[in-house]
Amino acid sequence: MAHVPHLFVSGPWESSLLDLDEVGSNHIRKVLRRADGDPVTYTDGAGHHGRGHLSSAGIVRGEEAAAARPVRPLLAVAPPAQRDRARFLVEKLAELGTLELRWLETTFGQGRPPPADKVALWCRSALEQSRSSWMMSVAPGPSTIDDLPDGTVFADYSGPARDDLGDVTCIAIGPEGGWAPGEVAFDAPLVGLGRSVLRVETAAIAAAAIANF
Repeated sequence: MAHVPHLFVSGPWESSLLDLDEVGSNHIRKVLRRADGDPVTYTDGAGHHGRGHLSSAGIVRGEEAAAARPVRPLLAVAPPAQRDRARFLVEKLAELGTLELRWLETTFGQGRPPPADKVALWCRSALEQSRSSWMMSVAPGPSTIDDLPDGTVFADYSGPARDDLGDVTCIAIGPEGGWAPGEVAFDAPLVGLGRSVLRVETAAIAAAAIANF
């Protein structure tokens, strides 16, 4: 069976024909080489999704539904120093179903949040790749540990492993240098993510996989 492309189309949807923006049009026509009449699925990234077909003017809407927003932990992550690693992190968290990411400012962190416009494109690409109905949101500026909500657990090599993190509010991932002495409260809950010391993006992906499945 031929692959049916999944496209992001921003809402609200108010007519029977959905316009494709330049990014979507170029992707479906020039990259995927789809033609008028070919089937597509589509979503607004806010739970609404449908199945229609291409026309010369956009997407002809078909059967549609709305998916409830899943309850999943916020991921707060110290940004990697390299752009390609930050992109990998964003795309994989979104593909794994993370709904909210915040960049975390830490004492030993050397990276900066990547540009918001780039992050938006990475989230969109992951949404379409994973065929999700929910777009991951990413706060543009950094948060501090004090900004994190009650119920946050802190990833640390010394923490006990858990096979389920879906019931926590937030998972904080520190930089490759680890948490600075005194940066995390002495009684803060820690969680281990494996037997190895992980890179930032690997730790974030491991946490998302444990929490979202």
